[in-house]
Amino acid sequence: MNQLSLQNLLRIRLFLARKAGLKNILVTNGYMTKEFMEFVGKYIDAMNIDLKSFDENFYSKICKAKLKPVLETIKLAHKMKIHIEITTLIIPNENDSIGELDEIAKFISNIDKKYPGTFQDFSQCTI
Repeated sequence: MNQLSLQNLLRIRLFLARKAGLKNILVTNGYMTKEFMEFVGKYIDAMNIDLKSFDENFYSKICKAKLKPVLETIKLAHKMKIHIEITTLIIPNENDSIGELDEIAKFISNIDKKYPGTFQDFSQCTI
């Protein structure tokens, strides 16, 4: 979300929701800038962040993105005292090695042992 007008619109909506007594929960792939997080973070109560893999090659090949910004978003959300839940969709033969899942678990526990990490099973629809 790089357009300032969209950022302002989101921030206004988050502010109005908070003013109305609502909680703001952001479900995200975590691929955002530090500036964006600082811009809207004070209005976010919780985040569910999709950590797709712990492998840079997976992010490059499958997501056409980079892993580091996602990890930085998770760290920054923690620093901002936003409640975090991390979800990883396990895709057979892509991000399902024991070593990689162990790395994800260690990363999460190094930030805060109380954060829930959820591993979800990929199931392909065959019609």
